[in-house]
Amino acid sequence: MFPKDNAFFFDLSYWIPIVLVLMLLVGYKTRFVTPVMLLFWIGLQTNSMLVTNGGDTILRPTLSFLIFAELSRHWSVDAWLQKRRGDRKSFIQRHLQVPLWLSAGLHRTALTLCCYQIMLIYVNSSIYKLMGKEWTEGSAFYYSLNRDTFQVVPLLSELAWQITPAMLVAT
Repeated sequence: MFPKDNAFFFDLSYWIPIVLVLMLLVGYKTRFVTPVMLLFWIGLQTNSMLVTNGGDTILRPTLSFLIFAELSRHWSVDAWLQKRRGDRKSFIQRHLQVPLWLSAGLHRTALTLCCYQIMLIYVNSSIYKLMGKEWTEGSAFYYSLNRDTFQVVPLLSELAWQITPAMLVAT
């Protein structure tokens, strides 16, 4: 999906997922966009490990779950277009009738699995933090503020880490 021999197609392969994310964000054709986005995301992850990180790994199972969710039923461009069209159904809706109970069950299961995944991430993160002495003694936030990556405003970071009780509470 990400050819390395042709610069134009390589750049195009990076712009397509950006367009797909924007379409997913506004809720336009989500039944089509979600699986295509999953394919492009897997292609991006396998192509370059430097572009993605551990947090991006969460996107793969989440997109897999969201294929079965009804993402554009409310507050989306698709819902707005459906309301404008009235009762007219699309070609797929006319020829592919999924029972309501199955559709609702798949939707709820997909959202529950997404919530469960987020819960596992936070539970595991908190367990690992409790196992580290920097978190229990209250110095982890101090070390975070001293890293160049997290110093958005260096003067405020230096001022904050000099107040020991504040560092203990923040950690």
